[in-house]
Amino acid sequence: MSRPPFSTPRLFPPPASRALRWLAHRRFAWAVLATGLAVTGLACWETERILAERARERFEFQTKTSADLIKRRMLRCELLLQSAVAFLEVSPNVDGEAWRTYVDTLELERFWPGILSMAFAEWIPPGGEAEHVARVRAEGFPNYAVTPPADREERSAILFVEPFNDRNLRGFGFDMFSEPICRAAMERARDTGEASLSGKVNLVKDLTGDSPTGVLLYLPVHWHQRGMPERTVAELRAALRGFVCSPFRVDALIDNVLGQDREIDLQIFDGTQPVASQLLFDSRAANASRLHPPEGMVETAAVQVVGRDWLLRFSASPGYARHGLADGPLLVGLAGVSVTVLLFLIVRLLVKRENRANELARVMTSDLRKSEERIRLANLAAGIAVWEFDPAHGHTTWDPAMFTLYGVAPTEGEILPKDRWRNILHPDDRDTQEALMQHTIATGGRSQREFRIIRPSDGAVRVIQAAEMVLKGSDAQATRVVGINFDVTERKQAEAGLRESLERIKRTDARLERANSLLTAVSGLLARRLTEADSAVTFDTLHQQLLDFTASDFGFVAEVLYDPAGQPYLKTHAITNIAWNDESRA
Repeated sequence: MSRPPFSTPRLFPPPASRALRWLAHRRFAWAVLATGLAVTGLACWETERILAERARERFEFQTKTSADLIKRRMLRCELLLQSAVAFLEVSPNVDGEAWRTYVDTLELERFWPGILSMAFAEWIPPGGEAEHVARVRAEGFPNYAVTPPADREERSAILFVEPFNDRNLRGFGFDMFSEPICRAAMERARDTGEASLSGKVNLVKDLTGDSPTGVLLYLPVHWHQRGMPERTVAELRAALRGFVCSPFRVDALIDNVLGQDREIDLQIFDGTQPVASQLLFDSRAANASRLHPPEGMVETAAVQVVGRDWLLRFSASPGYARHGLADGPLLVGLAGVSVTVLLFLIVRLLVKRENRANELARVMTSDLRKSEERIRLANLAAGIAVWEFDPAHGHTTWDPAMFTLYGVAPTEGEILPKDRWRNILHPDDRDTQEALMQHTIATGGRSQREFRIIRPSDGAVRVIQAAEMVLKGSDAQATRVVGINFDVTERKQAEAGLRESLERIKRTDARLERANSLLTAVSGLLARRLTEADSAVTFDTLHQQLLDFTASDFGFVAEVLYDPAGQPYLKTHAITNIAWNDESRA
């Protein structure tokens, strides 16, 4: 059932659904708080995940970069030895002084950290050891000998080594071919003609007694190597002059390449497996707290360094994932909690205001409904009916009193069918009333009018008094026309009766006026005749004539009286139902 068209609308419409009604409940603020905290928790978790993912990406990038840096440094070291080979090739008669000068120009300690020295080991062919020893002793080293003594036919001896300090002095005349690890690398360099890196070795102790872990890099030197065609292993062995070699302290080399302050720990193993005995370098050894890297932050990379396999094992240090963004989740959490609490307070305030507004609206709506009921009862008592017209859609809506007033049955939704009102109008009033209505809508003003209707229910002609007002929208166009009707038929009938009574009174007054005028004239005439003739005859004659003249409305009585002088005169009376006696005479 639709709302009565003329009832006062609610100031605050009810929520459209249960969900909207629930929003106005104070629990909504707590729901916002719980949701905000949950979202904040998810945001913290997502921030943590993103940081971990980015840390993983950064970790992978740094491990690849570190591996490339190590390979490039070893390649540069190989090129350094290649320069030494070239120096020996262009100077076949190099002595110790020339070698010292050459190595000093390289500034190994400054530009090549990790390289302890640069040496030339002369290859001693079978049966050539005695000649080799004699030649070196003749150069000013009377105690020179090839060590350790051995019965092998193939031997080598370190002839030049720089810097020629206490550590390196111990290697002067040393036969590296006597060490299995060094021998393997030297044979590989000899037979391939290329640089060869040894496996793990313990280098000569320094002055502190430290025997660091290291490797040696070998590069063969051949007689007349320049311009030689590709050779067989036999030819390479036959032309072998010796080896340029450099011992590398791995920890110093890696610290120089990657830096000492690293977020990523590194272990280097000689070979392809992480065997403890083949561990060349471990950055974690100085810090036990870094022995357990974060989960998922371990990466291994197999690389070839100067023809030898190394296994690089990278592991992130504790707290690596939070580097630079350590407080990210905390900041997100604090921001989320702050925003959530602020939003909670705002929503709670809004809910309280909404509840107060709803309560006020409920009270105002109740008051308006009561006022509306009073107006309805007043309209009902006064016989006032209300109607409304929608110009945009052409709909006319009547309240129940209108249907009663016009004597038609109520319609669905109280909307009047098109042309129904026009058909009820009196035929003589239709065109005029429609024109007046259109004029009122066009001008947007107010109007009052009166017209007749023929009620379909009983065929009675009723007179209707009407008043209407046009309501306009923001665009100054008519949006509604609201009007009232009330029946003034009885009043019109009373007014007509009153007018008829007034007309009758006027006619009576006119007749009385004529009668009085006539009586006055007759009285004057009688007075004159009484003075001239017999008064009795004159009175009877005139009396009869007056009665005949006025018998239809009035009765007339005449009486002869005498004035103080004794002269008679006639006094007439216009009477109706009068009792004639002595009292009336007096």
